Amino acid sequence: LSKAFEHYSSAFTYFSTHSRGNEPTFCLLCLDLASLYAAIPGEEGLMKSLGCCLDCCDTFSVEAIKVGSSISSNAKSKAEWYEKMETIAQSVDDRVFKLLRSLVKANPDRYKDMYREGLTAKMVRNVPSEEHEENSKSASLLALHEVLLAVKKMYGVIVSK
Repeated sequence: LSKAFEHYSSAFTYFSTHSRGNEPTFCLLCLDLASLYAAIPGEEGLMKSLGCCLDCCDTFSVEAIKVGSSISSNAKSKAEWYEKMETIAQSVDDRVFKLLRSLVKANPDRYKDMYREGLTAKMVRNVPSEEHEENSKSASLLALHEVLLAVKKMYGVIVSK
């Protein structure tokens, strides 16, 4: 397990500074690292796992979508990129809310507000309006970005306590 953490940490260090154009790879790496941390029993493992999921927040931003989708030179490649990112977005969304539910079970007083913020952001689906966002695929990725930002804000408050 320690070797796995070592290898994933090295990969994370590289891809966190080279995520533009490698968004799907970076997100999968974050999900895998989250799975490793989730194997550690208790709140600490769950929080680290959630932190890994939140690390891929920026890969769903307007800037990342512009770069990631523009790297694809033709319509087929662009469609494949969106398809990968939508699949990964669903996995990230599922994992984040599963972790939030587990944290609330472990300590409702500490984590219920973070869970509530995530749910509220998910219900609102507040997406910035720009001309290229008529694309429903971009809108779904940006909606996840807003949810992750809301959870990340609360995560930062809890971690700093």
